[in-house]
Amino acid sequence: MNRNDPMIHRLRFGVAMDTVAVRTASTKPRRWMGMWVVLVISVFGMHKVLAQAPARSRERLALDHAKSGESTLNAFQSVSRATRRSVVKIDLDGSTVALGMAIDDQGLVLTKASELASGRLTCWLPSGKEVSARLLTSDDRNDVALLRVASKELKAVSWAAQPAKVGQWVVTPGVSELPQAVGIVSVPPRRILHPRALMGVQMDRKASMARVESVLDGMPAKEFGIRAGDVFLQLNGTALADSDDLIRTLREFREGESVTLRVKRGEEEFEKTIPLKTPKNDAGSQGLDRSERMNRMGSTPSNRSEGFELVIQHDSVLQNWQCGGPLVNLEGKVVGLNIARAGRVASYALPSSLLRPLLDRLKVQAKKADTNTTGSNLLPTSTLEPKRNPKSPRTF
Repeated sequence: MNRNDPMIHRLRFGVAMDTVAVRTASTKPRRWMGMWVVLVISVFGMHKVLAQAPARSRERLALDHAKSGESTLNAFQSVSRATRRSVVKIDLDGSTVALGMAIDDQGLVLTKASELASGRLTCWLPSGKEVSARLLTSDDRNDVALLRVASKELKAVSWAAQPAKVGQWVVTPGVSELPQAVGIVSVPPRRILHPRALMGVQMDRKASMARVESVLDGMPAKEFGIRAGDVFLQLNGTALADSDDLIRTLREFREGESVTLRVKRGEEEFEKTIPLKTPKNDAGSQGLDRSERMNRMGSTPSNRSEGFELVIQHDSVLQNWQCGGPLVNLEGKVVGLNIARAGRVASYALPSSLLRPLLDRLKVQAKKADTNTTGSNLLPTSTLEPKRNPKSPRTF
């Protein structure tokens, strides 16, 4: 056979092409089959991972081991056991309203003032006894009250030699051996301003003096006769340079307090004493903004949670009735007095540096009240502190 015969070439070429076609045809299904197998395995594996993901996300820390869980609190039990004889639980007409801290062995107890009101005061002791208590005196600026408890079995607290520091563990003991709460100091001592109290005027910020631009309806200034165009010359006897001077001075006052103004109207000058008021919160259909709703998760904030001269902030999760008692370090020494549940994970305590000189003043006042065994439980000022509200910065 002639190898150069065109027919032979055609045959060879045809056989070669057919062979390639057959190989290609046989290879493509295998390749696609392999790809499908890989794809199926991948999809099955991803489905398995996704099926397991929710289960893993549900594997959260057991509540028993959370910061307020029983196992966690048990780890600090020795601290609470050592300090519980210095703590009382205070009831008002049968309902628990606060804790208290014994400051001597004769029944003097310091607590949070704004949780008290007119009614029958009693205290539960660590021994389980309920005894009578009587209000001796209070300090409204720092929201503390001094009680006389009818018991001699309390032990005076021991004060820490060093102030609390950020990152330090702190314990809130109660009358039982288990702590009420534990936490960590999260913010250095600082002042907490009270909600701004207003007269109800808008000032002319372009004027070189403290001149009223307008008077707001429903606020004290209008009720007491202040008019647009009035110029405030003095506040409580101190000269006012301009509107900014008025604003700075008024920031130190709280709702319920009054200021005396020297007013100029045309050629006339006169004085007006005007009470200050915090407007009601109108944020949202339920009267609460988002931050307030968050702060009320788990428990409501204390009746008064703002307006303190100096506080330590810690992240112990306190109920509002768990305020008024001592805050101690791991040695059981007092670093402060819990004064407010301020938010979901924010609690305030008055530091010992403020408490100790304050106690000296309260003891002097208490000596006079202690001679009167028919004392009342009424406090000298309102027990409710309004919440902070959004407002125009030009409204005072």
